[in-house]
Amino acid sequence: MRLSPFRIARYPVTNEQYGRFLEANSGYRKPAFWGEESFNSPRQPVVGVSWEDAVAYCNWAGLALPTEAQWEVAARGTDGRRFAWGNEEPTLELANYGTFAGKTTPVDDHPAGAGPFGALDMTGNVTEWCADVLDPEAYAKRQDGQLDPVVSLGEPSFRVLRGGSWLDRPCSLPAALRGRYWARLRRRFIGFRCALPAPAEP
Repeated sequence: MRLSPFRIARYPVTNEQYGRFLEANSGYRKPAFWGEESFNSPRQPVVGVSWEDAVAYCNWAGLALPTEAQWEVAARGTDGRRFAWGNEEPTLELANYGTFAGKTTPVDDHPAGAGPFGALDMTGNVTEWCADVLDPEAYAKRQDGQLDPVVSLGEPSFRVLRGGSWLDRPCSLPAALRGRYWARLRRRFIGFRCALPAPAEP
């Protein structure tokens, strides 16, 4: 597998950022749990958004959801680490998981858990939508040297989720784990981050 140069957001999209999208798109539905005090602090990651909501935000911002391949490289680097920060077991200094906090935490609360390229919350806080349709055999089907793989065929009502959330136990946190969820549903443990191609070198 090969990836074209790309950039990925340092944080999941926050309530503050999503609020600007709502202000610019009058009438667009608010996320589920938008009015709940446990989930609506400006620096907390937005939750209660469907896959379609995440795509709408990215389109508005001129960005895109990361592909599953992009997300995994951003989380695991080139050394195949188990978690974003490395191979040591999770602690509450590194990530928000296991219902200890009982809610999401601000996206910059766990700097020690940064991934190999500086992205935060790749492990824990919210599990994140990716662009791909889930194909359980996707990795086996990839050809050596394939450029920018993304799964677009299959059942589009299910989309890939990556990274563990504030609800997950440590066994659900390794960055290589792949999940799926109904694209239309909105849950308090699901958020997203954005990506975009890197600019061409001058």
